[in-house]
Amino acid sequence: TGKLSEARRLLAWVEAMKRGRYPNATSLAADLSGRAGAWSGVCPRTLHRDLAVLRRRLHAPVEYDPIRRGFRLADPEWCFPLEELRGELFYASLFGEALSASLLPDPLRFNLQEAMRVRLAAADPAGLDADLLRAVVFATGATAELAPTVFDVVHQAWRDRRRVRLRYHGTGDSEAVQRDVDVHALFLSQGAWYARVHCHLRNAPRSLAIHRILEPMLLGQRFKRDETLLAAVRQGDVFDYEVVRNVVIDCAPEKARIVSEREWFPGQKTKDLPGGGVRATFARVPRPEVVHWVMSYCGHLTVRRPRDLVEEIRQAGQRIAANHSRPSEGP
Repeated sequence: TGKLSEARRLLAWVEAMKRGRYPNATSLAADLSGRAGAWSGVCPRTLHRDLAVLRRRLHAPVEYDPIRRGFRLADPEWCFPLEELRGELFYASLFGEALSASLLPDPLRFNLQEAMRVRLAAADPAGLDADLLRAVVFATGATAELAPTVFDVVHQAWRDRRRVRLRYHGTGDSEAVQRDVDVHALFLSQGAWYARVHCHLRNAPRSLAIHRILEPMLLGQRFKRDETLLAAVRQGDVFDYEVVRNVVIDCAPEKARIVSEREWFPGQKTKDLPGGGVRATFARVPRPEVVHWVMSYCGHLTVRRPRDLVEEIRQAGQRIAANHSRPSEGP
């Protein structure tokens, strides 16, 4: 609807100003034109009228910067009024929050649930059954248990860009090792939360499983986020695994549809094979993850290249066969 489109445009103005982009009607229109969907018809004249709405109706502290030739918020803490977020925008926001709540450890989960209750009470959205949101479920499978106090310190270190001292008990360590780290990113992988950090002990990036962190303590030093490291995280390079290049894997017809309808690793290309199978090719994949993926399909996937990966899969299969050569007699 027109109301919904206006709300989205107003939010676009506020977002651009909060990010320090100093937008004007022309530059914002150019930026929005690159987005899909409803943004295709947005013109500078419409956005200029929306700016007046921000100032007059919402009393946003918008001011023009003649040097940057764009607008900014005189008070960066100003927030978009909740009552303007209604209809599908409001529903989409609450749906996303309900979906993510099950992924968050305490105390973030509690804080998010409280925020959702406040927003529902304040907005009083007609036609939205609050109980409906309880039926939104994110199935994550097995999850690693987190100590809330540990996650709270690590999260604060990431949010405030403060160095943190901790002890870390890695899978290959006989005992926990003390490290000073800068937390550049947090990410969820296979049911466990990780911190992508710069480790000052190793002077290198590392991914630390937060459930293996012990006794974290915030330090006084602050750090600047590493954009190169963050870009790698956004591309999925979150573990320091050996990379295998130019991988070719064939899939049997029984699982061809499942394999072809998802991107298992970035840059995946698939083509049909005679008989109903598919061939998947990857320019680069993490070695442990591709081995686990192939083995999980119980023989429906066959590695064709490279030769060393073929041999690794073959040896893994032999070990599994040897361990299951006779039925278990039990304890």
